[in-house]
Amino acid sequence: MHFDMTRKNRTFMTVLRSHPTRLRHTIHKGLRTFTALCLALSFSMASVADPAPAFAAATTYYVAKTGSDTAGDGSSARPWATIQKAANTISGGDTVLVGPGTYNERVTIASTKSGTAGATTKLIASGAVVIAQGLSVKSSYTELSGFEVTPGSSAISDAWSVGQVDITGNHNTLTGFFIHDLARASALVFTDNSTASYNTVADLTISHVPHNGVTFGRGTSHNTISGGTISDFGGNTGIDVENYPQGSFASYATIEDVTVTGPSGWNQAAYGGWAEGDGIRANGPFTTVRRCVIDVWQERHPSSAGSPHTDNMQFWVDYDGLLIEDSIIGSYNTTHSYDGKHAGSSCINHGGYSNTTDQNWTMRNCLLLVPDAGPSSTDNPSDNPVSYSGGSYSRAQIYNNVFWGKRSSFNTAKLKARNNVFMKTTNTPQAPGYTLGTDSDYNLFVGSGRPAGEGAHSLLVASNAAVGFVNPDTSVATNYGIDADWHLAAASPAIDKGIAEAATPTTDKDGAARDTTPDIGAYEFSASGTSISASAPQVASYGARATLAGTLADVSGAGLSAREVGLQLLRGTDWVEVSKAQTGTSGAFSVQSPQLVTASVMRVSFNGDGSYRATRSPSVRVTPKPYLTPPKTASIMRRGRAYTAYGYLKPRHVAGTKPVRVFAYRYQRGRWVLRTSWPATAYDYSSYSRYRARIRPPYRGRWRLRVGHPADGSHAAAFSGWRYVVVR
Repeated sequence: MHFDMTRKNRTFMTVLRSHPTRLRHTIHKGLRTFTALCLALSFSMASVADPAPAFAAATTYYVAKTGSDTAGDGSSARPWATIQKAANTISGGDTVLVGPGTYNERVTIASTKSGTAGATTKLIASGAVVIAQGLSVKSSYTELSGFEVTPGSSAISDAWSVGQVDITGNHNTLTGFFIHDLARASALVFTDNSTASYNTVADLTISHVPHNGVTFGRGTSHNTISGGTISDFGGNTGIDVENYPQGSFASYATIEDVTVTGPSGWNQAAYGGWAEGDGIRANGPFTTVRRCVIDVWQERHPSSAGSPHTDNMQFWVDYDGLLIEDSIIGSYNTTHSYDGKHAGSSCINHGGYSNTTDQNWTMRNCLLLVPDAGPSSTDNPSDNPVSYSGGSYSRAQIYNNVFWGKRSSFNTAKLKARNNVFMKTTNTPQAPGYTLGTDSDYNLFVGSGRPAGEGAHSLLVASNAAVGFVNPDTSVATNYGIDADWHLAAASPAIDKGIAEAATPTTDKDGAARDTTPDIGAYEFSASGTSISASAPQVASYGARATLAGTLADVSGAGLSAREVGLQLLRGTDWVEVSKAQTGTSGAFSVQSPQLVTASVMRVSFNGDGSYRATRSPSVRVTPKPYLTPPKTASIMRRGRAYTAYGYLKPRHVAGTKPVRVFAYRYQRGRWVLRTSWPATAYDYSSYSRYRARIRPPYRGRWRLRVGHPADGSHAAAFSGWRYVVVR
């Protein structure tokens, strides 16, 4: 558009300078009138041409520590100052990007802000974001990602049923939360008697909480915890599927790929509740525990009269339909107690308390580890891989597990045990163990005899070594057995000695298909087994591709050539294959990731073929550094005078925030010395950011400048190149 500065135009500019407020008001009023007319016309035309309702397009809003709830409008140029302001203002389906910093607020997302299945409401942490007083998700179809919560609100009730993060809505997804060092209550709760259902919490980290790590509240259903770690929780439970009072319970809870570890009773100075702290309490029908590691032998409790005990898993009422599979429960760590007041503990403690109907549960492809000595190396006969007490309604199917430790006191006739390995440790008086039940067969025992009533097909070997595991080590070197190699060795008597029944798992703990005649134990032996290793740099340049290099080999260590391997990225809770490569003559491969703009977790997989079974490498995390250009500024400056320094930054940061600093080094006495630095503000520029700082060199001499970006949850720390200047 061309403006001709005629006399009329110059008169207009004079009026604008003389009466800016009045003129802006007049212009805004005119624009509002014009906009209203356009909207009225468009709605009138829509009512004639298309009777379907019109929906506003989703909008992206911004929150930053430098923003304002009164002067801001939620744009990148004028962000709001609080997350609650954004939560109150947005509409369902909108997105909120929250800039780095600590926000001292307890955020509530109302049910009126719910999205839909096709257009979810999103709140995303753009950098390291702490919501100091926690979060209440009352909405549905909402995605929240990357938030840290500490120390939480001190105004909420101090109870295991109350959460610093609580969810009452449905179909929500929370990813990458870090909840720790809380003042009171539990970390995350699906709220009692609410509509909380079909929610997923992925990649969750919880530590140092007074009560439960996670509570599945009564009346909630179909909620999932997928991936993460829960450690150092209070004197209750790492994960609690609620059932109190009996008959009011959570149902269809799923807990998968989670590590729950001690010590429990963490907040011992302030805690006066139960003298125990369990890993997972699965007191709700149709609970699933899958691919978990549960190790909470250690217990602390403040009461000198307390006799604390810690069960890795416990379920007593309303557990019909419980499934436990592909998990490691317990460890061979004999340091049970910090204070020496340790009572009985079990890998699994279950019963039939107050039940009047059979409680059917299944455990398969699990490894159970229990030490047989307390903190002073004395025997504790209450410690068992599985203990049963109370009632007679537990009806279990126990298939293809490995029990390393004392004999399990199932002590019920309603047990069906098949294809299990029962090892003894140093506690020989307990061998050969308790009666497993009237329907126990095709198992392998270590000791001098089989339990009374055992089926005719069960095997007996004299020593642990005779079982034939690859590396059944229970020392600290293997994390007390958790990381040991419990695969069957080639000479194991457990190979092809099991039975295939309807309840026999079709795959083993690795996911490999079982033979028609299955092996005894959690792992199916196969001479065609494979292993895969892969490594990558932990840090990459922005937009670069990470290279994962490794080797695919068979069980003997020989490389497998001409096999296809795939690179998988973790996206949400799913692994997605993004590229492929062929192994070389020695089994070596090299595969590249897509361009990295944020931290990514990846692994290499081999899907198997007719000769070799599938396998996956351990996952690796690669974090890119932000892209920073050296600061542009005057090459010759005057001491004490202010200058502008600017450059470019990828990815885009919230406008108005100060994500980088300009560091100034002065050359003195033969070396460069850091003398000062200045914050730089981010501005939107194309698809990325431009940073700008006002700098004022305090001394004459030779200087060099560079820009630094600290590490955050998505990017590694980075520095730009140098800019050299002279100050006169």
